[in-house]
Amino acid sequence: MTTSKIQAMVEEQINSYLAGPLTTSDGYTGKVEYASFESLFKETLLKKMNDSYQMKDLLQRTVKNRIDELFQKQVDAIMKKLKAELTQ
Repeated sequence: MTTSKIQAMVEEQINSYLAGPLTTSDGYTGKVEYASFESLFKETLLKKMNDSYQMKDLLQRTVKNRIDELFQKQVDAIMKKLKAELTQ
């Protein structure tokens, strides 16, 4: 068997595992089923992000900065038009 065949077999197994349904258990009775590993990853990441003060703060600052930037561009455009009208 060549290395490329082995690599292809390994990748096929990994892809089938990641794409297939997944069940997690807390060790007692709490089993949760997911459509795929991707679903589990997205849900876990979203929970972590929602529970993280740093992430919430980062998102709030990012949104605020972007809104401030857009607002300032609008103000600058209005002031430029007003200045042009007044200097004619």
